[in-house]
Amino acid sequence: MLKVQRPHRESEHEAAALELWDGAGAVRLLRHDPEAHALLIERCVPGTPLSAVGQDDALDVFVELLPRLWKSAGEPFRSLADEAAWWAEYLQRQDWSFAPELLEAALEALRELPGTQGEQVLLHQDLHADNVLAVAREPWLAIDPKPLIGEREFGIAAWTLEAGRRPSLRPADRRARPRSRAGTRVGDRADGRLRFRRPAPRDARRDRALAARSTLMVKAVLFDVDFTIARPGPELGPEGYRRLGERFGLELDPSRYALAREQAVEGIRRHPELEHDEEIWVAFTERIIRGMGGDADSAHDCAVEMTRAWEHAEHFELYEDALPVLAELRDRGLKLGLVSNTGRDLQAFVGHHRLDVDAAIGSGAFGRTKPHPAIFEALLERIEVEPADAAMVGDSPEDDIEGARAAGIDRAFLLDRDDRYPELEPRLPDLYALPAALGLRVDRS
Repeated sequence: MLKVQRPHRESEHEAAALELWDGAGAVRLLRHDPEAHALLIERCVPGTPLSAVGQDDALDVFVELLPRLWKSAGEPFRSLADEAAWWAEYLQRQDWSFAPELLEAALEALRELPGTQGEQVLLHQDLHADNVLAVAREPWLAIDPKPLIGEREFGIAAWTLEAGRRPSLRPADRRARPRSRAGTRVGDRADGRLRFRRPAPRDARRDRALAARSTLMVKAVLFDVDFTIARPGPELGPEGYRRLGERFGLELDPSRYALAREQAVEGIRRHPELEHDEEIWVAFTERIIRGMGGDADSAHDCAVEMTRAWEHAEHFELYEDALPVLAELRDRGLKLGLVSNTGRDLQAFVGHHRLDVDAAIGSGAFGRTKPHPAIFEALLERIEVEPADAAMVGDSPEDDIEGARAAGIDRAFLLDRDDRYPELEPRLPDLYALPAALGLRVDRS
């Protein structure tokens, strides 16, 4: 979609903000002509505004969306303190003879509040329900930012003002409404900062003891990470490969990524003792790069850099079902663990994505990869659960399912989001199906 702007100070750096978010939580910027004030951005289909859903559901979406937009940033964005100074000067040039006390109150706030800010991040200061649209690749994305650097709390101002003006947002046909990313609420911390918390299931909220009497079949659930609870973000996808390739003088064709990766997967060779070997992943990535058209000497160095990019937690996005399902399992008293074939620091990953788990083990730190049973056994030992009392969920029949069963975990569920393994059972279409598969029934007697 082509957007031609009327030059305005608040939208001056819209393109820079969209470029920084790079499609994570906001529409993706495809091209920008600053002299023409023109932006080519991705088209939002179906384009349903968030104002078309109920206010409670819209709040869930906002609480999930806001943290994705809160990025560390500096130039060229203006700060909230600079904006307050501009408004103070502007207001004093207006006629306030009808209410001088309002001017004085406003000036006092503009002078004092900027100095009380906490950590400052990039904000979308016009994030109301009509500036959040449903799209095909994600449930909801923000549009039309008015970027500003300030504390996180200021980022909810537009939503709060809108909610005050419109106590009940327009109802919608629930059957046609895109799902919110998670059921989250905002609360207050003792230090006055915002805190996010997941609502407990209705039974637990009404009667915690009732939830504790659920007839559970397991005491713990172990999860694979990549393509199970999280997916690679744009930096690790076709366009990410293309941009990285340019730095190494390679012209990589994003349209060839899917086939190149599929062929690389077929040709991957494991260490004979299932030891974690980073060179295996570098070679795997190099095959993708060459398959995308980067058949040159610099392909190896490019692959090393891309492999390093997979180590950064911020390059991953959680699936929409991950947090609510983890929260439901936790509310039922289950222990939770992560086990992944990765050199990534999983503790940093857990912290970055605010995952409530008891333990996490990556093959890089442990030394063995799945499907070796030792990595599963080590995780079970950390959470003090026997294999017979645990379940495993992952997207790989060999690494996750066969590996878990080799460690004595009989309840191993294949997560088949793309319906690639119709012949295998038990199989889950998404994580929302997991609680029922675990037999999470409530005894109301």
